Amino acid sequence: MTQYEDLEPCDYFGIEASAHLIAIGWLAQDRTFTMADVSEAVFEKLCRLSQDPWCPVVWAGVHYCEFCRFTGGNGTTHFKGYSISGFASSCLFVPGDGFLFVAPTSIAHMIDAHGYRPPEAFCEAVLRCPEMRTVAYLKAVLANGGRGLGDVGR
Repeated sequence: MTQYEDLEPCDYFGIEASAHLIAIGWLAQDRTFTMADVSEAVFEKLCRLSQDPWCPVVWAGVHYCEFCRFTGGNGTTHFKGYSISGFASSCLFVPGDGFLFVAPTSIAHMIDAHGYRPPEAFCEAVLRCPEMRTVAYLKAVLANGGRGLGDVGR
C-alpha cells in the first residue's frame, strides 16, 4: 500500500484532488506512527462508517496488514455487531473543515490490533461525521473538497 504521513496531502486520487485530501492511517512497517489510546466512541464510529463506505473509485484488490506477522491481517473480528477487517479494500472519506480526511478502511484494525492513534483533528471529525451514504454525508463531502472526486481515473 502507498504510505503517507498523517496530515500530509494525499495524491493517491490524483494531483488535482490532493489539494483537498489529507492522509490518515496510511501506515508502513518502515515508518513510526503514534501509539496511544483512542476513545471507544471514536472507534465505534469508525467501525460504523467503515461498514459500507462511500468511495469514488472501485478497487481491484485488497492490501493486507503488513504489521500482522503471521496472519497478514486477513481475518475479520467483530465489535458491537460491526465487522473489522485487517485488510484495506477501500477508503474512508471523513469531512474536515474545507478538506476531506482519507484513510484506508483498515484503520479500525490498525487502532484495535496495533495501537495506532490517529491525530486528534481526525478523531474529532469522525465524531462529527454524518452517517455514511446519507444526504447530509454527501453534502458534507461536496462542501469540503469532494467535487471532482467522481472524475478520478477519467
